[in-house]
Amino acid sequence: MKSILDVMPNGVYPLPKLNPISPVLRLRVQLHHLRLDDELAHGADPHSSPELALRADQLMRGRERIAVAIERALDSARRPGPVFSARVPVRRDQALECSSEILALTERLREDPIDVRGVAMASRLVHDGASALYLDGGPSLLYTVRSARLALDPIGERFYDVPVAA
Repeated sequence: MKSILDVMPNGVYPLPKLNPISPVLRLRVQLHHLRLDDELAHGADPHSSPELALRADQLMRGRERIAVAIERALDSARRPGPVFSARVPVRRDQALECSSEILALTERLREDPIDVRGVAMASRLVHDGASALYLDGGPSLLYTVRSARLALDPIGERFYDVPVAA
């Protein structure tokens, strides 16, 4: 049987649990999320600053939304859209050419364990209007999608099903 001290260790009321994340920190992360995603995508340590830690947490918790957004972008490439739209158009031909790779990326986003670096790369792919999904001029869409998918694998994990040369 529990005593009153077990239920209420601090007297009449238990201590409230405070959220250590300040509104100012949340605002800074919201305003600079693309830069933070870029830093995480390039291998920044998520624990090196409060902003990177919060953004990494947001990305890891929001990976299902990122996967859905990528699938919606692929769906928009599969069907013709309006000629005049405020949306940045998906590079239809390239998206259709690598649709199997894009779907593999979305499937991998839903699996565990994953590395925040790959999640940041996937987020940039779909949320940055200057990414390879929307604009030509940088790395190919296929390269970008494959890079993001491979970056989802945590560094140091052992993969026994991958053949290794003797």
